[in-house]
Order: sequence, then structure tokens, then C-alpha cells
Amino acid sequence: WSVHAGVLWRAIDFGLRTDEYYETQLGTTYIVNATTRIVGSFIHRDYGSDLRVNEFKNNVFNLSAQFRY
Repeated sequence: WSVHAGVLWRAIDFGLRTDEYYETQLGTTYIVNATTRIVGSFIHRDYGSDLRVNEFKNNVFNLSAQFRY
């Protein structure tokens, strides 16, 4: 097993306003054997702005299998 995590923050300066973007990630990898891995992750994104039309939040779940030969 392996586990990974990350946090990202970014301020975007548009002159008259500054938007902020946050992202957090959490995932794990299970090594089945030398050629196969199962990977799962979760990502949360949050974009804040003075302009409500630009704001968003979303969550992404991912589950995949990796095969190498």
C-alpha cells in the first residue's frame, strides 16, 4: 500500500479583485503484483471570487486499475 495527500492554494490577482483557489487531494495505491495496481483518489476543489458567477466547488472520485507489461 501507499498513500498520498496534497494541498494547493493559489491567489490569482486580476487587478481589481483577487480570486482564491484551494485544492485538497487524498489517494491510495494498492500493489496487487509486479504488473497490476489499483488506485483510488478523492479531490476537492474550491474557487472563490468576488464575482459569484466565477465561484465553484466540486469533488472528484477516481478509481482505476493500472496494468504494465
